[in-house]
Amino acid sequence: MAVIGVAWVAASVASLVLDWWDPNAVGTAWTVLQAVPVSVFTILQLAALRRRT
Repeated sequence: MAVIGVAWVAASVASLVLDWWDPNAVGTAWTVLQAVPVSVFTILQLAALRRRT
């Protein structure tokens, strides 16, 4: 699941930076607001995996 989280955050940031589409302010904020918790959960998952192994 951590790999999917990394991919999700990377795609979200890339879509905004590379202008894959032209979202309005709400769409931009929504994309960022989704990427933040996904990145937090990804960091927590990776930390748990490191402790486990």
